[in-house]
Amino acid sequence: MEARINRRSFVFGASCSLCGSMILPSCTQVPLTNRSQLNLYDSNLPIILMGGGVAGLPKIYPNEKALNQEVDKTYSRFLSKAKEDKILLDNTDESKKIEEIGKEIYTSLDTFYINKREKNPVENFNWQFALIESDTKNAWCMPGGKIAFYTGILPVCKNDDGIAAVMGHEIAHAFARHTVEKLTQASMMQMATIGISRSKYAELLNKSFRVGNVGGNVYNSVVKYGIFLPFSRKMESEADYLGMGFMNLAGFNIKEPAKLWQRMMAGQEGRVPEFMGSHPSPDNRSKKFLEWESEILDKFPQV
Repeated sequence: MEARINRRSFVFGASCSLCGSMILPSCTQVPLTNRSQLNLYDSNLPIILMGGGVAGLPKIYPNEKALNQEVDKTYSRFLSKAKEDKILLDNTDESKKIEEIGKEIYTSLDTFYINKREKNPVENFNWQFALIESDTKNAWCMPGGKIAFYTGILPVCKNDDGIAAVMGHEIAHAFARHTVEKLTQASMMQMATIGISRSKYAELLNKSFRVGNVGGNVYNSVVKYGIFLPFSRKMESEADYLGMGFMNLAGFNIKEPAKLWQRMMAGQEGRVPEFMGSHPSPDNRSKKFLEWESEILDKFPQV
């Protein structure tokens, strides 16, 4: 008797099989923390995002080198626009300070690996630092080591150790390849979503719900609150830990991160519960820094 399978079952099965075959071999470990991490590049697989390319076609990042080359172009355009808008601070005391502290940290990381007689996982990164005039209390890092500070966060940093705390955190994001991890998660989740949308569970998962002030689509909420946000908080906590370690390698005061987050909390009201946020709560971050001090001093000795 000839076996038959309908199109819906085929798409569902194919999507799940593909997703599973990619997940199983794609687990790697973050250097220095040994946390399990999904990273398609570690298995020489491309990252594919549905609908992110030209004319609605999938966006394909074939490998980390290609991703970083695209990021370089994006970062250059960002700097050009900032310069055009006269908000890129270049060759000022503050911008020099940002660059100096960034260089101190990443060169200390190089020395750390040289002393261990091991290869630095980010030795090929082309680190760049920019200071942008803005009231925004933030800093960010793109893959490959492209970092931007906003002047609004400098009063919160207060001193060089505070700047180093933020800088170490951003360098840690690049070191741990958190953006690649997020892109891998997004790619796999999109494929899983295609499979689930063709399954018998689709109707149930597409239902709407409301609990108190929280509501939405069942599937989207499960993905957001059950997968993406918890992983995001885990990455942020990991960047806090590694960043604190990188600070110590470079000789900065590791008691400052806890104080930094106390200053960050000052005057803040109406914060969302931690489970609804992409970052750990400021209170928990400050406490963690205090808990990590002895371990950091032992694991990341000043070079």
